[in-house]
Amino acid sequence: MLDTRLEGREQQIGTTGSGVNSTTRKMISDTQKTWMNDKLLNTTSKWKFLVQQVMMAPIKVFGVPVNEDQWNGYPVERNNLSNFIVNNNINNFVVLTGDIHTSWANDLPKSNYSSSTGTGSWGVEFVTPSVTSPGGAVELIALGNSFVKYSEGSKKGFIILDVTSPKVQADWYYVSTINTSSATHQIGASWYVLDSENHLRQATSPILASSAMTNVIQPEICFSQVLSTNHISEDIKILSLYPNPSDSFFTIHYNLNQSGTVHLKIIDLTGKEIKNFTTSKHSGIWTERYPTDDLPNGNYIVTITSENSTTTQKLIIQH
Repeated sequence: MLDTRLEGREQQIGTTGSGVNSTTRKMISDTQKTWMNDKLLNTTSKWKFLVQQVMMAPIKVFGVPVNEDQWNGYPVERNNLSNFIVNNNINNFVVLTGDIHTSWANDLPKSNYSSSTGTGSWGVEFVTPSVTSPGGAVELIALGNSFVKYSEGSKKGFIILDVTSPKVQADWYYVSTINTSSATHQIGASWYVLDSENHLRQATSPILASSAMTNVIQPEICFSQVLSTNHISEDIKILSLYPNPSDSFFTIHYNLNQSGTVHLKIIDLTGKEIKNFTTSKHSGIWTERYPTDDLPNGNYIVTITSENSTTTQKLIIQH
């Protein structure tokens, strides 16, 4: 997981010109880049997932790169990454992206890319749509970029990603309304990448049949089990929780408006309480560290409860 927003990133200055193409211009810091390259080079995993915030594919309109906020505003950094992937014969590179509020399935092309065969693609990118944020007419933009295999700009929903040894498939699902709570959804598209091919193919059907979708755990169900009838307010608020995923500990930074007893709980997704820490605090901003080395890998919920309010944060344990 990269941070392409703050850590080491230089200010946006457009998508063309000598400044944008400077060899010293940074999207991420040298420290983060060294960490990323080391993980990509030394992992024994078949699939290499890079989770990050902004579109990596080199989208152009009338031959001109668009959106300085994306990797288009940092072309040298993207080129350095693609060269590292290609020169080290790293296969099965999959980028997972959000932020742009729209749906995309992209090959990641080098200069020798062929849209008909996929040759010259150094990886693939799956971009998830937003839940409620507005999108745009991206389909016309996609027409001028042959490496874009799928795009949809107006519908809201989610992706289910299926990872197996022979392939990784992304299925786009769209909801019928964002104004009311509803479980109604429909499949929008399905694209996959095969082991060692490094380019996308269109699937004939989603991985999960419609009847199987009822078994997918919805986040709001997990949170309702955890929170029960507790009142949520700004009386106590988690400001940050890191590192997340956590290996041996996490640090939590929170604000408490009223002095009193504070309960910090770690709860699994079934609602079972795993750990409970109770202390008396005066009002203010607190930073505390808690061990996680004895917890199994998985997803948890951290809750902090004051006298009359609760705040929560998802926690991933990954040793």
